[in-house]
Amino acid sequence: MPPGFEYYTPEQQAQFYQAMSATSGPVFTYLLPAVMALLGVYLGWLVLGWVLHLILTMLGGRGSSRQVLNVAAWASLPFAIRSVVRIAAMWNSGQLLTYLGLSGFAPANDGALVLYLSSLLTHVDLYLFWFILLLGIGVRTGENLARFKGWTAVLLTVIFLTLLRAVPALLAAQFSDVTVIRPFF
Repeated sequence: MPPGFEYYTPEQQAQFYQAMSATSGPVFTYLLPAVMALLGVYLGWLVLGWVLHLILTMLGGRGSSRQVLNVAAWASLPFAIRSVVRIAAMWNSGQLLTYLGLSGFAPANDGALVLYLSSLLTHVDLYLFWFILLLGIGVRTGENLARFKGWTAVLLTVIFLTLLRAVPALLAAQFSDVTVIRPFF
């Protein structure tokens, strides 16, 4: 309940309950998260490939963007395995996983920076390091670059995209106080 809910008028309380019931339907529960997950995978792959190709080109690589996108797609397989492991863990335990990755090491304070750090640490785990290793091997075999330049491109790309992936949680926290008054569907 929002703060001060007991002081709302009965009409405002009824509107709040109506908005809560409208956003708990199957569209908000199943369809929108599934569509967002698919879009996240596809757009994440494209952005990863494009940023990596840009950095490789800036460092002197002359490979094609198609080749880099293929390497990025195949190197992302550890994330699919991570998703399968998480699904199996949730299925066996019957509850949601609370602290993903290294997010359990984040401080328990409130604040935007702590929330950003916690969201950032959610994406850091063994599967990320496996992904970095596969991406580095793929870049080294596909590009004619020195070892240092190839690994620099991979690390810069992964650091940039990991920092970028933590931003939606920060934005969601900023808009968490917004309530829906009228149902969308």
